[in-house]
Amino acid sequence: MKLGARVVALAVALAALCAGGASWLGLREVSAALEADARKHAAEVTRAFADSLYVPVVLEDRAGIEERLRGFGLAEGVVSARVRDAAGTDLVVLAPRPGTGAFTVSAPVEARAGTGAPLELGDEEPEAGAPATAPAAPIGSVEATYSLAAARASIARIQRAVFVATLVLFGLAALAGAAFATTIVRPVRRLEAATGRVARGDLSSTVEVSGSDEVAGLARSFNEMVRALSRSREEVRAAAVELARREHLASLGQFTSMIAHEIRNPLGIILSSAQVAQNDSRTPEQRREALGFIGDEVRRLDRILTDFLRFARPRNPVRDVVDLSAVAADAVARYDAPAGVRVEVVDSGELSGSGDASAGGTEVNAAAAASPRRRPAADADLLHQALLNLVKNAVEAGAQHVRVSTAADGETAWLEVEDDGPGFPPEALARAGEPFFTTKVAGSGLGIAVVRQIAQAHGGRLELGARPGARGARVRLHLPLSGGDAPKEPHG
Repeated sequence: MKLGARVVALAVALAALCAGGASWLGLREVSAALEADARKHAAEVTRAFADSLYVPVVLEDRAGIEERLRGFGLAEGVVSARVRDAAGTDLVVLAPRPGTGAFTVSAPVEARAGTGAPLELGDEEPEAGAPATAPAAPIGSVEATYSLAAARASIARIQRAVFVATLVLFGLAALAGAAFATTIVRPVRRLEAATGRVARGDLSSTVEVSGSDEVAGLARSFNEMVRALSRSREEVRAAAVELARREHLASLGQFTSMIAHEIRNPLGIILSSAQVAQNDSRTPEQRREALGFIGDEVRRLDRILTDFLRFARPRNPVRDVVDLSAVAADAVARYDAPAGVRVEVVDSGELSGSGDASAGGTEVNAAAAASPRRRPAADADLLHQALLNLVKNAVEAGAQHVRVSTAADGETAWLEVEDDGPGFPPEALARAGEPFFTTKVAGSGLGIAVVRQIAQAHGGRLELGARPGARGARVRLHLPLSGGDAPKEPHG
């Protein structure tokens, strides 16, 4: 069955429900009309009975009134009745009978004489065509009580019929709804479930197709889309593998080129210095100076190769709760600052206790002790290496004053290095931290790149920028805080 036919079936079911509701609303109107008709009929019957009592009331014939009242009491719905004279005195009373929903109707017993007075014995009836006079006051009255049991019995029968019809309509509507759910809702739910699986990455998920309606067509289109996505993902994976291979080759070529470039200059100096040292015509001072150059260049080569190896094969951090202030103080104390360069440590007091240390041109000034309850879980050796790289980078860039500090804010702690050097040029700031990128004449371009690797290995980040309100650069190494003591754990 096509979707349009199903919609029609649903509309029919809704119409049945509406019809059932309308029937119950109409039943209330019918019930009110039946009760109104019963009351109107009772008023007419009572009026006719009152007209028939004129002579017995005039004659005060109680026996005649009682006989007529008993006949009146046999009428349908009469529960009780009484006849009164003009003064309101009961002449005859019909004993009440059982009844429900009783209501009372009154009717006057009116005089028939043209004069408006009651006829006496021997009086003659007025001739036809004689002028009428004003009606006289009633000579009596009839008060009857009726039961609505018959009307309500009819209403109950109608209610039962409407109830049965409504149940049938609801049953048909339920069957139509079940058919609608079976043929439309369930396939749509299966399609929704398959869509969720595909969204989670399962491109082997398809939907069973049955029938030829619009929902089946939608399922077939969905299956085709999933197969196309699966093919596209395989193509993307193959392209990613090829791209990674090419990037690896390109990086390897760049890496090799950088190594060759960085090693060529020291090798040239070593070669020329060795030639000077072997030349007997040179003075002993010149030969010692050449040997010193050789030593310097060998150490430079060692530093270059160490930077390359650290970048190419980064070590996984061994995590433990560390005191950043102690790491900063130790790293700065071990740094041999050049003459005229001042490197100091300022502890914000949020992560460790106080302490003082000094070494050469380095000053360590820690603030007052504070609670060490929350510290980062990190590898102290790697942080030591990162901090030394940042300090050396600042000094090599021309800074005369380097300030190292530690602080924490919310869920993050950081090591901060500020200097009064030239800072990062705006055009170089976006590329700072990229491997092999440097603005220095002699440099591998791996110092900040290694620091960024260390930060990312700890789940943190490296923030580069200008020194606020002054000349120079500011670098922050952000680390997530731990909730307390943590065991040593390699970070893979």
